[in-house]
Amino acid sequence: MPEGQGMRPGTYCEPKMTSVGSQDTTGPMTRDELKDLACLGFSADLVMQSFCHTAAYPKPVDVKTHHTLPEFISTRGGVSLRPGDGVIHSWLNRMLLPDTVGTGGDSHTRFPIGISFPAAPAWWPSPPPPA
Repeated sequence: MPEGQGMRPGTYCEPKMTSVGSQDTTGPMTRDELKDLACLGFSADLVMQSFCHTAAYPKPVDVKTHHTLPEFISTRGGVSLRPGDGVIHSWLNRMLLPDTVGTGGDSHTRFPIGISFPAAPAWWPSPPPPA
């Protein structure tokens, strides 16, 4: 469908993800998946990695993640927050626009504006017409 004409019920749609959020407890799993997919760069406008869940009381494995995950994200064009920079929800809320589509690995990367499909497939059926 041409840009600006909207969606019709039953239309197949592959939305362009403009933002992707990843928080620190799922970040290592995300990194492993991206390595398996041979990901060399991100196509979303914003890919953000946070360390908000393990910054206060990090275990040894968390300290290792704090040192290795930022480079992995940044070399692929993403933005990596530092431990202590704040909660990813707050950052995403400040940086997203209402008409964009974002996703994340779990409920920690949700946001109240735009459309968010945490852990949803790349396709998403349009809703049925109003009754």
